Amino acid sequence: MSRPNSRGQLALAGLPVGLQREIRYALHRHASIARRTQWRPAYLQKVVAALKANGVESLSDPQVAELAEKSGRSEGRRVWVALPFAARSLTVTDDVAKSAGWFDPVLVGSAPFPGSQGQSNRRKVWDLTAVSQRWLRDLIWEHLRDEALRPVGKRPSTATLYNKIAGIVLLSQILRQTREDHGNDSNRLGRADAMAVKDTWDLWFREQIPLPFQNENAKRASTLNDLTRHRYMSGIRLVLHHSRKQNRTPPGLDSFIYGLPDYPIPTKNPRPRPLSYGDFQLLVNSESIKALEALDRHDIGLADIWLTQAFQGGRIGETLKLRLGCVGLVGAAQPYIWRDVSKANVVDYGMPCYLPVYERLLRRQQITRAKLHARYAQQSAALDERGRATLEAKWDRDMPLFPSAVRNPDLVIEVGQSWFNELFRPWFEGLGLKGITTHQTRATLATSLLNNGAPAALVRQLLGHFSEEALAHYANYNNESMTRHLKQLWAAGPGMDKPAA
Repeated sequence: MSRPNSRGQLALAGLPVGLQREIRYALHRHASIARRTQWRPAYLQKVVAALKANGVESLSDPQVAELAEKSGRSEGRRVWVALPFAARSLTVTDDVAKSAGWFDPVLVGSAPFPGSQGQSNRRKVWDLTAVSQRWLRDLIWEHLRDEALRPVGKRPSTATLYNKIAGIVLLSQILRQTREDHGNDSNRLGRADAMAVKDTWDLWFREQIPLPFQNENAKRASTLNDLTRHRYMSGIRLVLHHSRKQNRTPPGLDSFIYGLPDYPIPTKNPRPRPLSYGDFQLLVNSESIKALEALDRHDIGLADIWLTQAFQGGRIGETLKLRLGCVGLVGAAQPYIWRDVSKANVVDYGMPCYLPVYERLLRRQQITRAKLHARYAQQSAALDERGRATLEAKWDRDMPLFPSAVRNPDLVIEVGQSWFNELFRPWFEGLGLKGITTHQTRATLATSLLNNGAPAALVRQLLGHFSEEALAHYANYNNESMTRHLKQLWAAGPGMDKPAA
């Protein structure tokens, strides 16, 4: 078997020319993905040798999947699985994908859909095979293609698409159960079928009947609540109305489309309560912070994230996405912190920074910069002094202050909320606290500012475009008139017609 040379280059000689092209393309695609695993050249060469020994001519050959199964749970298995996936846009056409019932935005010349906070995501294939009616599956596939090709900044998040697909899957299952033809003929659907969909939907919601599994990987059945009842049905309506505008549905389907129910958007959940003084002090004292730091095995900055969140009042997503150059001095040595308020579409939003937090973030900058210098040492060594200054300025703008330690060899991806929550929850429960949320720090800061006489406009500014509705909620905690009258009532006892007279 050929071995990769000292520079990690693979030997592809002896493979069919087409297969060589597919492997080169797959390596290029994989290297361009920020959130990726590292493929060792030695394992890649073993895969190449196995492909040659078995006479494989294309990565789309079913034999590749069989070879992947035979590889067991070895480290090379990830290469067997991911290599054909990375080459898929070269070996599979969008028509083939549509016919097979799966959608990949890369196949239509786009990129993976963004996350709910606008962050980049790893490549994902959307499985649509749970939609049994071919006409309905084609509609959702074409809808996904249209959404994938929208301009950057206007493409929907994965969460939005999940709600649409989940709704279409449930619609497919209802039609399969209520129609003799299982809903396979769209020309035969009418208003009566739309009413049948509504009746089933209402029954599922009213009786809290577990929903049918929407894919073979589902582990537990869910039920419709106020929010999913609205979101899933809204997703169905959006897909069908969009398809109608694109002339993809027959005219006879209009009565069905317009007969589907429209459920109201549920009222917002109660806003989080401010933390009590005792709880807050427990969460930020030195012993508690040491316990939190002990959980940070990769020295990502878990305690720095929490203290920034606790004292600066941002949203947790904003804190996790802080850039390397997020802190600095303004005016007469006033520490400042800059964050992106994605929810309000405000970039580089600045506010004064609590000095101890500022000092911690300066130390975190040094740690992250050291990681970047080690990762990009070869690139940096090839630059002159001016070039290195330009590179580091780019790091300050673009690189995360808290880079993920998983599948992030280029250090360009920040840690996710799932990582933070997995460590944060057992930590505060270990302190004897329950039900703490990061958003409560926002409520705590808002209340403290109001209690200290801060103008409402200033509170909104410091917290990042705080809404009037939210501000009114937190202002209730500072209502001196209400507090004074309640104290009079408590002094005399409830029920007195002239309390404390």
